Amino acid sequence: MKEFTSLITVEPTNDVTSKKYAFYADHFEFIPTATEDDNGLLWQCDKTFVIDMPPLEIAKVFAIARSAIVTLHVAKGQPVQIGTATFPARVRISRHLTRAHLIIISKMPVDPFG
Repeated sequence: MKEFTSLITVEPTNDVTSKKYAFYADHFEFIPTATEDDNGLLWQCDKTFVIDMPPLEIAKVFAIARSAIVTLHVAKGQPVQIGTATFPARVRISRHLTRAHLIIISKMPVDPFG
């Protein structure tokens, strides 16, 4: 079991500026699950993170789902990536009163813990 830090970075795949967004989440655990479908074995990596309220301009960028590569930073060792350039994750932010939800939807052909 990996011990994650609170830092999550999101890099939109269709952004020509290659900008990365950093978010700080509450403590979380992440365990992808293997699923079988017509395309074979896929790893379900859907997760909702409770994050600090991002600035309004960043929340607007992710008000609709965007294709991105999400990096979950680990206390010791290699970070875990959800999504790739070929199979990007879908990322959006849902704002609430004082906190926000960072919603990740992704199916990957390989285990992100790899």
